[in-house]
Amino acid sequence: MAEINLAAGNYRGARQIVDKLDRDEKHNQAIYIVGHALYVAANLKFILGDFNAALKCIERLRRLRTREAPFYERELAEALRARILSERGQAQKALILLRSLENEVSKKHWPYQLCILKLHMCEVLIKQRKLKWLSDTPGKL
Repeated sequence: MAEINLAAGNYRGARQIVDKLDRDEKHNQAIYIVGHALYVAANLKFILGDFNAALKCIERLRRLRTREAPFYERELAEALRARILSERGQAQKALILLRSLENEVSKKHWPYQLCILKLHMCEVLIKQRKLKWLSDTPGKL
C-alpha cells in the first residue's frame, strides 16, 4: 500500500504506512518483508528530500542481509545511495557505485534491478550533461 500511495503522489499516506511498518518491524519475522519496507521508506524519504533519513534506512536494510536471507532490495537501496551521492554533487562516486552494482546484478541475472541501475546511470549522466558518453560506447549502457 505504501508503494501505491507513493506512485499516486500521496506522500502523506505513504509516510503513514511506512512509519507504521517501521514501528511494527520487531513484530515482523520475515526479513525480506522488513527489507522491502525499508527500501520503500528510503525511496519515500529520498523523494521528499530527506537524504539523511533515506541513508539511515539504507544502512538498516544493509544490516539485515544474511546468506540465509538474501533479498534484491539491497542492490536497489545501494542504487538509491548512488542517487543521493549524485544529488550531493558526487556524480563520479555515484557512477562508480552504479557500475559496481551493475556487475554484481548482472551475475545474478536480475533484469528488473539491472534496468533500475541503468535508469539511475542515465539520470546521473543527464544531470552531468554527459549523455554523449552513451553514444560513444554502444552496448555499454
